[in-house]
Amino acid sequence: MGAVGMVGVMSFHDGWDVSELLKYAVPVLRHRGGDDGWAAIFSKGSGLTTFQVKEGNNALSGEAGLLCLSTNSNSRGVVRCGDVDVAYCLEGLVIRPEDVCRLIGGEIKALPYTSLIALTSNGELLAHRPITGLRNLVLGAYGFDLAMITNESSAIGALGGDVRTFIRPGSTIRVNRLSLSIIESLNNSRGGKLCAVEFIYYQG
Repeated sequence: MGAVGMVGVMSFHDGWDVSELLKYAVPVLRHRGGDDGWAAIFSKGSGLTTFQVKEGNNALSGEAGLLCLSTNSNSRGVVRCGDVDVAYCLEGLVIRPEDVCRLIGGEIKALPYTSLIALTSNGELLAHRPITGLRNLVLGAYGFDLAMITNESSAIGALGGDVRTFIRPGSTIRVNRLSLSIIESLNNSRGGKLCAVEFIYYQG
């Protein structure tokens, strides 16, 4: 499995360079995933591009991005799902790339032990929290300009945002420049356990 720190950001308005923001999350996520950083950036001009994150390198500009720090290279990758490329980062049990496609396509409604944040070549940011609730996933925002999804709530603060909610077990988030939706699994009624961090940090 390995240790993983991950965050995805979507801008709703022109003028934001998400890649410049993501670098501020690196120090916060480092305790989860070490120094092996990997990122995916989406821009309308260049589509989806992935690269290794290194200090001093020139990040590509874009309106949506995914940052993944991990100790296991199998926890991240790019897979072709139909006519769409999907960059993804996993925390927990590593699943097959084809199962990433099945989750994004709706064939799989919920995963038992894996959290996922993904960015597609058509500019959609997706995230999934496992039905068991063993992995934490947080939704944050910077005003009305940015949506942020991460497994480390302090990363939202590092990006200047505010935590809005802890995602319920078995839920999938889909974000594009026009909308944000949270889809709860029909099996959610079986009662996944909440991650302990929710009781420590969440005030609602």
